Amino acid sequence: MLAEVRGSDTLGSGAPWKSSTAGKDIKDPGIRQKHRGGKRLRQVSSQRNCFLGLEMKRELVWEDWDLQGEFTKTLVLKNTHSKLQKLHIRPPESKFFTTLIPQIIVLSPGTSYSMPITFRPLQRCEYEDSIEFQGKDGSFQVCLRATIPCHALEVPDSVLLPLCAVQHSSCATFMLRNVSKLQTCFQWECAAPFQLSPEQGLLMPGQECDITVVFRPQEAVVYQQQANCRFGEEGDKTESCCTVLLQGLAKYPCLQLRNPNTKDEKEQCGPVLHFGSVAIGQSLQKSFDIFNPSPVTASVSLSRLSSNVHLLGSEFSCDVTSGKVRPGGSLRATVTYTPAVVDTVSVEYLSLKCRGALNKTLLKLTGNCLGPKVSMSSSVVDFGCVEEGAAVVQTVELVNSSPVLAVYQWDLDCSGHSVFTIQPASGTVHPHSRATLKVVYRPTQPIAHHRRVACLILHREPMMLDLIGTCHSELQKPATLKPEHLVLYELHWYRGQDIVSDMKQDHNVHLDQEGVICPPEEQAQKRSDSAGVVSRTSMEEYYQSCLGCMDPVSSSSSVSSPHVTVVPSELLFNHKISSSLSTSSSSSQAVSITNHTKGKLSLVWTAAQDSPFSVSPSSCDLAPLKSTSFRVTYDPKQLNTLHGAQLECFAYYKDNHIEERLLCPPWCVTVRVVGHSFQPGKEHFIPCCTLKPPRVEFPALSVLSYRTVLLQNCGDLPLTFCLDHISNPAMPESVSVVPSCGLIQPGNHQILTLRTTPTEDSPKQGFRLHLQLNESQHTKEVTVVNVVEKLHVSLEGNSLYFQPTALGSRTQRSHYIRNLSRLPLRFQWSIPEPDQELIFVEPDAGELHPNESSVQIWYFSPLAEKTYTLNPTLSFWPIQTPGCNKSHLTLEVVGMGSKGFIENKTYSLPSSSRALANHNGANFTALLGASNSSAHSWSE
Repeated sequence: MLAEVRGSDTLGSGAPWKSSTAGKDIKDPGIRQKHRGGKRLRQVSSQRNCFLGLEMKRELVWEDWDLQGEFTKTLVLKNTHSKLQKLHIRPPESKFFTTLIPQIIVLSPGTSYSMPITFRPLQRCEYEDSIEFQGKDGSFQVCLRATIPCHALEVPDSVLLPLCAVQHSSCATFMLRNVSKLQTCFQWECAAPFQLSPEQGLLMPGQECDITVVFRPQEAVVYQQQANCRFGEEGDKTESCCTVLLQGLAKYPCLQLRNPNTKDEKEQCGPVLHFGSVAIGQSLQKSFDIFNPSPVTASVSLSRLSSNVHLLGSEFSCDVTSGKVRPGGSLRATVTYTPAVVDTVSVEYLSLKCRGALNKTLLKLTGNCLGPKVSMSSSVVDFGCVEEGAAVVQTVELVNSSPVLAVYQWDLDCSGHSVFTIQPASGTVHPHSRATLKVVYRPTQPIAHHRRVACLILHREPMMLDLIGTCHSELQKPATLKPEHLVLYELHWYRGQDIVSDMKQDHNVHLDQEGVICPPEEQAQKRSDSAGVVSRTSMEEYYQSCLGCMDPVSSSSSVSSPHVTVVPSELLFNHKISSSLSTSSSSSQAVSITNHTKGKLSLVWTAAQDSPFSVSPSSCDLAPLKSTSFRVTYDPKQLNTLHGAQLECFAYYKDNHIEERLLCPPWCVTVRVVGHSFQPGKEHFIPCCTLKPPRVEFPALSVLSYRTVLLQNCGDLPLTFCLDHISNPAMPESVSVVPSCGLIQPGNHQILTLRTTPTEDSPKQGFRLHLQLNESQHTKEVTVVNVVEKLHVSLEGNSLYFQPTALGSRTQRSHYIRNLSRLPLRFQWSIPEPDQELIFVEPDAGELHPNESSVQIWYFSPLAEKTYTLNPTLSFWPIQTPGCNKSHLTLEVVGMGSKGFIENKTYSLPSSSRALANHNGANFTALLGASNSSAHSWSE
């Protein structure tokens, strides 16, 4: 379609070219004005016509002209007739068009005659005139016109947009061409959902421009709309206008979730992606397809459902957050599950959104973290009697019955500072396999030895192994310590009995059926309070041993004091760190051992050959309820190196003249020592290590909790570590770490245990613990979150409404509850007894993991024609503490009982038959059924 703008004034006389059968004079030979404009098709002036045997142009048009100039065009007439043509010529009537030709011309057959016509304008406007030729058989006119340039654009009549999804966009382009010889400004006017770009512009003569139409529908309907284009001179208010019809069709998009591993349609659209059990530290990937069954391209976005459960980040990650799915195509998304806390179930929801779709889809992601499961072939290793200076080797097996790699470490110095060694002292046990360890007993002094050693398991509580042996010399042969002595001692301690104290008070002791001393009647009442004491866990026992309060079978400090303690339990040499540890730049420091028993003890330190650490005196006696000091000396023989050790001291009753079956095993206390011999100005070793996991999250309960992390020495040089108290002065009050210092040989590791009781005032985002490495500026840090949170369960609205229900029938509604706390919960619905005939829910009890939602199906059965307002209560509490106070939420349930009726109306039909119409007069849906094989029915 072509549109142009004409000038408003026309000067001249005559009429456009037309056929005539007789000559006709112009009635008004002067100048006259004529208004023209609007749209018209451009006529081609070069077109030739034949009339009365003469071939000529039907018009002469002057387009490029200026004022006060002369412009000449030639009109050529050719005689195509076989006869001689004689023509009478009437020249142009106006003074603007002139020609110097005779009034009569004669054309022989096949000859031509050129007639020059000159145009002399005086004003800038359009001119029009004519020249008339009269022949024997009739007359005709040739139109003479002088036009001024006009604006003209060429546009299509209509544009059809591609099929588009609601709230999406599609586009198409069309050509806008300036077919005039003038610069033309254009401006588009178009309303939503169509948008044209560019909306305005300037076109040079003959220039083309691609116009882009963007279609953004908001509803699924057919759209037809005119786009108006105004064009002309810039700033000209008398612009002309052309239109283009824009057409588009919109449809609703739709997306489905599909399992790429199955072709069964029944399993395609499951809303849950199960990862099952995944080992701690490992990752598992699963994929799903986002399928587009609709005929339009759909834009998809995947995002996590908002929650505040994961303070340290989600354990699920998805490689797709957004994309486009073509009609009939699919987009594959892969989810990676990397669990971080053993024995926890992780729940996350992916929200699948599609702009313009009528529904939203939630994909539930679930997985549980599997930790190692390790056991020992024996809990006691008995070496029996061994001669002084000899060595006995036995074996013990670590059995890993889980599909998870188990990382272990024995809390034992195997470099010669202990009479017991275990090789290898640290390592891994592969899934569903066992490792055989070599246990060596190499005594140096003729006494009985007993040490309860912790086998640390990463992400698990430690296992305790009792190592016992008795050393005999030629002169001294102490009573042989046996495993049954450990069992009897444990029974005595659980009853709150001290063997030596009871023996001193009553030499005629009596034993019960288990071989345990029967206490005097006076003390029986005093010890009755401890009869219900529950033994502490192995983690608590290990933790207390690291703090210097070792007792093989002691319970918590609130029940009984330890028998022997050592303070401090850790010593740092040449470490310039302000902490609770004993630090010094000198070569010796003091430790104190306290006897909490009522018997005299003998203390014996285990000496190691070629060790830079030594203790003096190496042995002494300690009176009841007294303390004594020892000097620990650090005297390195090699400069610029790192040293570390765990020194052990055995304490046993000096006068152990007790019946052999009541032999009391010795106690063992340890002191961890770390030192370096770097000279001033000498650069320390650059550490190469890893600390995993870098973030630790404790349960959000105000209970004593433990977590473990692994410090791995990845280099080929020794590594020392020490907890930096300066960076966080408040740390010792909230979190403690054992061991807080130590030495790690190349390629080995150290399992660190963190203990805390979470509090409400702890920072929600946690705080950082720093480990100083190699007594230098190098550090490793771990983020600790130990904040107590209140239980938070969300209901899908505080009210649940049922539609009007017929008496005697039942309706159902679904309702969601969600656990927004970081603790797994148990819940229970309670419905008052009078309301139990009206409503009930399934399930009425269950468990909710953190961030998990559960759908509840409520049923309503009214008994009377009235409105019911009922208030069932939801109770919930943490799974870890079933005896704590329960939290409650109330749900308002509203339902209406209603009676209905059905009317039968009979209508007469022309065939003398009858139609029976059923009308439901109730305000609820009624189900009808009829059976009559010989009858037909109609409904209106």
